[in-house]
Amino acid sequence: HIRIEKRNVVRDLDRLTTRYEVGEHVVCSTSNGWLPAVIKHLWPIWEQGGHDNGGNMPCYGLTCYPSEVGMNINSFEVAAPADKDFCVKKRPMKFRFQVGEKVVCNTERAKFKSKFSFAKSWILGVVKEVDVLGLRDNYYCYKCIAKVDGSIIEMYIYKDD
Repeated sequence: HIRIEKRNVVRDLDRLTTRYEVGEHVVCSTSNGWLPAVIKHLWPIWEQGGHDNGGNMPCYGLTCYPSEVGMNINSFEVAAPADKDFCVKKRPMKFRFQVGEKVVCNTERAKFKSKFSFAKSWILGVVKEVDVLGLRDNYYCYKCIAKVDGSIIEMYIYKDD
């Protein structure tokens, strides 16, 4: 019989599959907010050091580019500890809408700066920003504004779909 230590056993082989490949453009959550990044490498399983990182592997090694969002910070390396949306997300390279375009927004799939309740789930708005990066709470494809009952509201749209 061959004995294998528990720390050297991978529980589920499909956890070795990643959503992104080396060279893909993504956004990643950092202490400076959500920043544009490029996948530089996938950490091999043996570089995990045998410690438990919650069973989420492999991880990504990324290079972040804060200057793309106007921050006066040089690019830097960062590690994404899990292949989950709270760590790393796909960054669209093209967007369907441009700043100034009128759009109809689904309020059920948007985040708001203030709490609002809407009678309708779709409202007319205008795109104010595209590829909204640098925020601490999340990455958004669009920042839109709309006039509702005489008030101007800001909506943040997660996905361009």
